Amino acid sequence: AFSTFPLRDARQSRSNERFSSVVSDATRARQIRVVGVDENFQDVVYQKFVLWTEVDEDYSYASTHGAKDVVRNMYSDPGIRQFSPTNLTYTGYPRNYTVSDVNAKYGIVLPCIMAAGVQTVIGLSAGSSGVLRYTYALTGDVEVQSLFLVQPRGLARKMSGFAGISSQQFGVGLGNVLITVPAYRQLLRANDTDFSSESSDRSKLADEHDWVEQYQKCYIRLREGVEKGARLDFVNYVQSQVNPYYHVPADTEDIVESVSSISDLIMYFFFFVGAVAIILDAVMLWLAFVSNVRSQAWSFGVLRSLGFRVPQLVRAYLYEALVVTLSAFITGTVIGVLVAYTLILQMNIFLDMPITFTFPYALYFFLFGLSILAAFAGSILPVRAIAKEPIASVLKGM
Repeated sequence: AFSTFPLRDARQSRSNERFSSVVSDATRARQIRVVGVDENFQDVVYQKFVLWTEVDEDYSYASTHGAKDVVRNMYSDPGIRQFSPTNLTYTGYPRNYTVSDVNAKYGIVLPCIMAAGVQTVIGLSAGSSGVLRYTYALTGDVEVQSLFLVQPRGLARKMSGFAGISSQQFGVGLGNVLITVPAYRQLLRANDTDFSSESSDRSKLADEHDWVEQYQKCYIRLREGVEKGARLDFVNYVQSQVNPYYHVPADTEDIVESVSSISDLIMYFFFFVGAVAIILDAVMLWLAFVSNVRSQAWSFGVLRSLGFRVPQLVRAYLYEALVVTLSAFITGTVIGVLVAYTLILQMNIFLDMPITFTFPYALYFFLFGLSILAAFAGSILPVRAIAKEPIASVLKGM
């Protein structure tokens, strides 16, 4: 699949693309880049990062990799609607140009995909009507401002291949509006629509401005099961066929694998830090119980003289250690989960990604096992050391 350069990069373009609702004036329009995408765009990109906030329910959508294929729907059902406006006031036409059939212009409604942030910034929603304004140049460098009706077919809070599309209000101007390639061509040749009744050369684009669509990105999806070596060979082959100064092939699968490797390294680091922390905790627990046992040595001797067996007294200290360890572990788990989930929510404000909370079961039970082992060792060994002493020596203070 391909995506074009933004419309503002065309040679005939003289302004940035600006969008507004049909009820607002031009001063409230927001600048957003317009890009054309192929029909099979969603077949190629990662569906995990194609997240819809809402879609126009007046249309039926095919399913592509488990997600609604809104891009394909814009091709299969462009949604051309006819209007019959009356009492029109014609403005913006150059002097001595023949006014075209404005009814035909109002019958053109360009379906598009917009960022979810336009809902609060511009006031557009899926199925509503908006206005696209941009200026282009005719022969003699005559500038014409053209208006086209647009209709968001869907609002996305994440679109694979377009990092600027998000639900954040501050990111609307940094995102893109996706339209079909035929609609993109129609915008490039807006003079054919604006001056349909004008047959002279002055209503045509100058030769140096007659610009066809230029593709900026090519998206390639390999079949399932391709090994890393074969994938790398393919990327190298593509690199050898293009100009490296202008084109940079990127292996998305390799990037994902690299990120996963970094994530695994971070998890191994957590294992190491957790093991060191548990060892230090075991030493502290050992010292605490040694001090506790020595301070209660006289009571220990009295209980032995009253008939308590050593295993009973050892279990008493062991139960105390387990209660302290388990209560601390449970409390720490609850607090840690709440803090981690809060941080994820805060980070997601900027990342705008689907929230997936993965509990680290391996690390959790690894630390839990070390904690229980430390509780056993820290409580049993000091008690057994003093239990080997005669009762009389313990009562005399050893």
